[in-house]
Amino acid sequence: MNSADAITTRIVEIETTLRRERLRLQQALEVNGAGVWEWHPDTDELWWSKQMFALYAIKPELFGRSYSDFEAAIVPEDVERLRRATEEALSKGEGFCHVFTLKNGRRILSVGNMDREAGIMRGINLDATVEAYGHSLSILSRKK
Repeated sequence: MNSADAITTRIVEIETTLRRERLRLQQALEVNGAGVWEWHPDTDELWWSKQMFALYAIKPELFGRSYSDFEAAIVPEDVERLRRATEEALSKGEGFCHVFTLKNGRRILSVGNMDREAGIMRGINLDATVEAYGHSLSILSRKK
């Protein structure tokens, strides 16, 4: 095998591994009902996975994709607390864990971190309402 063939073989192996890992991650997110998000503070551009829209009960075409659009889905009494915590995570470049309530009544657990090098904040959101936990437990008990 020449070096070009060896490189091609290695690229195929890496692509196969990445594809497999991507599928595993996707399955883990789906099973847990986790939504994934990414926010670019410098441009205020917010990206959400499909599950985020489902958690927030927002149609993708009606979402403006900015931090203020995200805040608009949260009950007013949680907005300022969440804003302060987000600003602290941004300034310190640290991870965070927040719980807040959406206007649709759903409690959300948001966990993430700030990637200072890329200037991007990334995280996941999980449904933290009691009903969601009960649903997850019933799924797990059926698998036994």
